[in-house]
Amino acid sequence: MTLYTLLGKVEDDSVKELSWFLDFAEEYLDFTKFGEPVTPNIQADIVSQNESNYHFIQYKDDGKHCVTRPINSDLFIKASNFSKARKIFEDSLPYIKDIKSDLETRKIINSVIYTCQQSIGCTLDALNNSNKAKKKNGNYFEILIRDTVKTCGINIDDKDEIVNLADTDETMKFEHDIILLNSKNEEKAIGQLKTSSKDRIDKIFLDKHMYNKLKKIDIPHFAIFLNDVQRKENKNKAIYGINSTFLPGHFKAYTIALNPLDGVYYLDLRPSIAKDTFLNARIKTFDNFLVEDMWKFIK
Repeated sequence: MTLYTLLGKVEDDSVKELSWFLDFAEEYLDFTKFGEPVTPNIQADIVSQNESNYHFIQYKDDGKHCVTRPINSDLFIKASNFSKARKIFEDSLPYIKDIKSDLETRKIINSVIYTCQQSIGCTLDALNNSNKAKKKNGNYFEILIRDTVKTCGINIDDKDEIVNLADTDETMKFEHDIILLNSKNEEKAIGQLKTSSKDRIDKIFLDKHMYNKLKKIDIPHFAIFLNDVQRKENKNKAIYGINSTFLPGHFKAYTIALNPLDGVYYLDLRPSIAKDTFLNARIKTFDNFLVEDMWKFIK
């Protein structure tokens, strides 16, 4: 496996099933050997200066010596451990409601999805084209989450919807990344799937308010995010750290002054969220959505 081959796989726009994401993560881990004692195919494993659990991979000539996005080593699975984690993940999804009290398996599920998505993102970073990488990475995240939810046995949809504004000829467009359906294919909850809340969180709150107001309904809205961290470099690009992109003030203001979201979930949850009583009550790790909350939505 080469970096060139990995790039070819992520630039291929053919339909991807959940097994593709798992296979790709396994191939990426085998190539980089991230977290292992010997990593012959990468230039360096750079440790973040301000939060040491975050690392950056620097590629060799084949990756133009690019440095990847930050990787949370507490979540990103080592190459030597991925096959076992993958089996637990695949065995658990069809029986996801049965693992409510199995905290270890729930952590593994989060880690497998995080590893799959970050393997794609880090590969795209070798393109050295941030706009292209951002768009493709976001599309992959949507597909990955939808495939995971379907494998758990939930009927879903995703679509753009045009809603008429009352007493006018005007309309408003809503983009639904995922819609949870019940056994009768009735829409029960609408979700947004984003790699980060940066520049998006305001719109998600507003979409719930406007959609429910215009359609005169009260359908739950939720959001699923990968993480809220980005790379921070010093002036000479020699030292790397991370910045948080989560805006607690915006989240609290929209929750209180406009309307609360019915669920917010992260694969990589910031420690500051867990320590804040207001935020901790409203923002959870992704396993909570799979194991408990999405089943409540479709009742």
